[in-house]
Amino acid sequence: MSRSKEFDQQLVIEKAMDLFCEKGYAATSIRDLVARLGVSSSSLYGTFGDKDAIFLLALQRHSRRERDELRQMLSQATSEPKALLAGLFGGLLDSLQANELPGGSLTLKASIELGDQKPGVSALAAEHTAEVIAIFSAFLEKAAEAGTIRLRQPAGDVARFILFNFFNLNFLTRLNLGRDCLDNYILMVLSVLEEDLSENTVNIQQTSEENMSKIYDFSVEDAHGKEQPLSQYEGKMVLVVNTASKCGFTPQYKELQELYKTWNGKGLEILAFPCNQFGHQEPGTNEEIQEFCQLNYGVSFPVMAKIEVNGTNAHPLYNYLRAQKKSLLGSDIKWNFTKFLIDQNGEVLERYEPNVTPKEIGVEIEKLLSK
Repeated sequence: MSRSKEFDQQLVIEKAMDLFCEKGYAATSIRDLVARLGVSSSSLYGTFGDKDAIFLLALQRHSRRERDELRQMLSQATSEPKALLAGLFGGLLDSLQANELPGGSLTLKASIELGDQKPGVSALAAEHTAEVIAIFSAFLEKAAEAGTIRLRQPAGDVARFILFNFFNLNFLTRLNLGRDCLDNYILMVLSVLEEDLSENTVNIQQTSEENMSKIYDFSVEDAHGKEQPLSQYEGKMVLVVNTASKCGFTPQYKELQELYKTWNGKGLEILAFPCNQFGHQEPGTNEEIQEFCQLNYGVSFPVMAKIEVNGTNAHPLYNYLRAQKKSLLGSDIKWNFTKFLIDQNGEVLERYEPNVTPKEIGVEIEKLLSK
C-alpha cells in the first residue's frame, strides 16, 4: 500500500484559501484543488478529509487573518478615529475595485453561500462576526474615552452597525454605482460617530503648515537622507503620489513612469513618497524600495524617503496637501496611490483617489501643459 506524499500542510491550506477566495466553494472542485496545490487527491483526502474539511481549514485561516489585519489597522495611534475608519472603508473599496478581493470577503461569501447548508461554516462565521464586533467595539470605546468621538449608542451596537455596512460594501461595489456614490455611502455610515473635537481643534504646528501658501515652502528628504527643497520645482507642474510596493495599485508605477517620460521634458515632475500606513504594504527600507522601483518598473522620477501621510507624525507637506484638497470622506489620505496635481505656481489643482490612473490624469496634464 503506497503512502501519501509528505507536504507542507500549512502552505497547502494557504493555497487552498487563495483558490476558494477566487472561485468560491461551489465552483472549486477537488480537481481544481489538486491542480492548484500540487498534491494528489489521495494525499488530500488522507491528510485533511473531504473538500468540506479543507474548506473549513481555509476559512479558519482566512477569518483569523482578517481579524489580525483589522487589529493591526485599528491599533494605530490616532487623534482622528473617524478618519481611520474612513480609510479602512476606502481601502476595502479600493481593493474591491482593483479586484484584489474577487467577489469580496471569503468569510462573508461562505456564510451566504453555505450558512444554511453547513453548520460548521455557519458557526465559524458567527464566531468571526462576534470577534470582529468586539475589535471594533474596543476601538470605539478607547476613542470615546480619549474624547475624540462621542457615542450616542453603546459601543457594541455602533460596532455592529459599522461591520454590517462594511459587509454591505462588498455587494454595493458590484452594482457599478460610481466612486462618488460609494464614498457618500461611507460618509453617511460614519456619520453615526459624532466627533467631540471639531476640525478646527488642531495643534499650532499643523495649522501653520496648512496655512503655507505654496509647496515651495517645504523641504523633503530623499532616499539617501538629504534634504531637498521643493523650491527647486518652481515653475514646473508637479504630481505628488504616496506609493507602496505590495499594493494592488503598485502597477501604477508603470503608468507614472510613462507619464514622466512623456512630459518631463515639457515641465512635469513626479515625486513619489513611499508610505507604510495602509495595510503595511510598504515594509521595506528606502534602499529596498529604490531597488524595487528600478528593477520592476524602470522608475527614473524621484522616489523620496519613506514617510507618514496621516496622523500626528504626518510629513508637513502632506498636512498642507490634505488641507488644500479634501475628499468626500475628509482630509485624510485613504489609501496608497492618492495623487495631488500642483500647477507651475505651486497651487494645488486637484486631488485624485487611487482608482484614478496616471494615464487618466495624463489627459488633464496634456491640456494644462499645452496652454
